[in-house]
Amino acid sequence: MASRSLFRAGDPTEDDSGPAPTQEMPVARPPVAAPDRGPTGQGEGTRRRTMLWIGASLLAVVSLGLAGALTWSLIDSAQTRDEHRKEVRALRVDHARAIADLRAEAAEHERDAVAAAVADQKREDARRLRRAIAAERRKAKRRIEEARAAGYSAGNVEGYSEGTIDGYDQGLLEGSDELDCSDDPDVYWLPLCW
Repeated sequence: MASRSLFRAGDPTEDDSGPAPTQEMPVARPPVAAPDRGPTGQGEGTRRRTMLWIGASLLAVVSLGLAGALTWSLIDSAQTRDEHRKEVRALRVDHARAIADLRAEAAEHERDAVAAAVADQKREDARRLRRAIAAERRKAKRRIEEARAAGYSAGNVEGYSEGTIDGYDQGLLEGSDELDCSDDPDVYWLPLCW
């Protein structure tokens, strides 16, 4: 009989078999209480408007707070991005300077290495030149000595033989100028001494 309490008393559709098939079933409504005026004496409508206004104000404050936080976050991220870009630029400049310094050091090292190699090569060339000059001088002295010896030998033998023959003949002639006779068969121009 619980279904019976849902219907109003004296309802003609009320019977034990249930509602008529063509009729709708009525909905039970809770009893309506008198409006609660509360301590301020305001009605339910005013309280709802106040609550809505407070809710809207809170929502606006929260929205403004979130918008402010979002704006601050965007500004902060933009500043952070700008700082990051500045740092990247500074790093690029430092990197470029470091590379330029390394290239300058490498060029200076290369110049020093080339200068040292050139100096070493000049010393080696000078040493080889001194050795070559000394060797050529030795060869020239040897050739001079050989030529002098050959000339002396050739001139000495020929000069000696010519000089000896001429000297002997001339000596005989000059020596025999004071003689009247000679026992020497080679002095044919003087008569023999008897």
